[in-house]
Amino acid sequence: MMRVRLQYFVKDRKLFEDKVLPYVFGGGIFYKEIDAKPTFEQNQLSITIETNTLSQLVTASTGMLRYSPDSVLEKIDVIQTDKIVSKTSSKIDVERSLLGVIIKPSLSFKSAIAKELIEASGKMKVDFVKDDDASEYSKQEAEEIKKLAGDISYLQKIVEPEHLVSDFSMVVPWIDGWTLLQEMSKKSVTTSHCAALSSQVSWYSHIIFSRLAGASWVIVPDPAFDSKFNLKLALEATSKQIDGINSTRLIISGGINPSRINSLLKEIDKKHHKYVGFAVGSWLLSNSKNISESIEVLKKEMIK
Repeated sequence: MMRVRLQYFVKDRKLFEDKVLPYVFGGGIFYKEIDAKPTFEQNQLSITIETNTLSQLVTASTGMLRYSPDSVLEKIDVIQTDKIVSKTSSKIDVERSLLGVIIKPSLSFKSAIAKELIEASGKMKVDFVKDDDASEYSKQEAEEIKKLAGDISYLQKIVEPEHLVSDFSMVVPWIDGWTLLQEMSKKSVTTSHCAALSSQVSWYSHIIFSRLAGASWVIVPDPAFDSKFNLKLALEATSKQIDGINSTRLIISGGINPSRINSLLKEIDKKHHKYVGFAVGSWLLSNSKNISESIEVLKKEMIK
C-alpha cells in the first residue's frame, strides 16, 4: 500500500480537472467522482491518493498527463508505505563520491573496445562499469563483461530477469517497467535509469518513484547537459528521510569530463558527496589512446 500526496503544476485548471484528475482516481470523462478534495493555489494543484502498488501509482499519477500538455507532476510526498526491501552491498556503501565507466558504443557489443575500457577501469580501480541505456547484450555477452570486470561492480542492464549474471543491475523503468525495477531490486543492487522520462514528470518525482521501487542508484544528467535538471532538488529527493525507504545515490552522466566533475563537486555541499557518483563514457572514447591515463585525470578531480 502506498499513500502519497501529489503536487502538480497546472496552467489550465479546468482542462486538468476534466481530462486528467478523474483518471487519477480510476474514473473517466463520464465518471468524475473522486475520493479526495484537491487544493489549488497559484497553479499548484495538490491531492492525496492511495494505491496498492507502485505501478498503479505511476500509471494513475502520470498516465493521462498528455491530455493536459502544460501540466507537470512536480513533487511526491510519501505519507505512508509498506517497508521497501532491497539488496545492498558494502562495496558501494562508502562516504564519498563514486566514479564509473560506461561501456560504449552500446548498440552492438564491440568486444575489443569493451575489453580496453574494462581492463583500464580495473587497473585504475574505478568503482563500477555499467551498460548504457541502449545496450541489449545477450546473456553470453554479459557474462563476458562480468568476467572482464572481475572485482569491479558491473551494472548490467536488464530486460529479462533470467539474464542477470551480476550482483548489480540497471533497469530503464519508463521503457521496461516499474515492476521489473522492483523485482530486480530484490535480487541485486539496482540502478534506475532515466531514459524516456517524460518532460511532464519532474526529476524529483522520478527519483521518489525509483526509491519506492527499491533502487539504490538513479542515473541523472549533468545540469550542463539538461538545463531542466535541478541538482539541488534532486539531492533533496535522494536524501530526504522517508519511513521504510532507503536513501539513494545519484549517478550523474551525460557529457561528464574532468572539468564537469570538478565544477559539480564544488557546487555540491560536501555532506552530500556521499549521495553522488559520476559515469563517464564518450569522453574516455575520445581520449582512447591511453584510457588509463584519462581515468587517472578523472580520479584526481574526485579527490581535489
